[in-house]
Amino acid sequence: MSRKRKPKQGYVYLLKDDNDYQGKTYKFGCTTLTPEKRCKRVNIEKKEYGYNFRVIASFKSFDIYSDEHKVRCEILNSGAGMLSEIFNTCLDDQLNFEADVVKRFLFIGGVLTKETMI
Repeated sequence: MSRKRKPKQGYVYLLKDDNDYQGKTYKFGCTTLTPEKRCKRVNIEKKEYGYNFRVIASFKSFDIYSDEHKVRCEILNSGAGMLSEIFNTCLDDQLNFEADVVKRFLFIGGVLTKETMI
């Protein structure tokens, strides 16, 4: 039987890989640090894969694990976000630009509403 993690405050973040010449590779996650500090750590951890991530969006969360799970389930219409925290928007016809990805991420996090998505 699996246990639910105890809620923690922090941030859920969205990173973009500047080394991807097509500009379609992103990473989401959660942290109790600042998103910028976590991004630096991710770049060190993923250095062998040639990633160079930068923070493009984040939101404050009172339950980072639950909010990260929502992003995982909803970031790509195909559900492919469930496969990895690193994803490519080629799998989703509605995410053509960085602004589209950021809007969806912030909508999932409750920062944007349907009215502000227009």
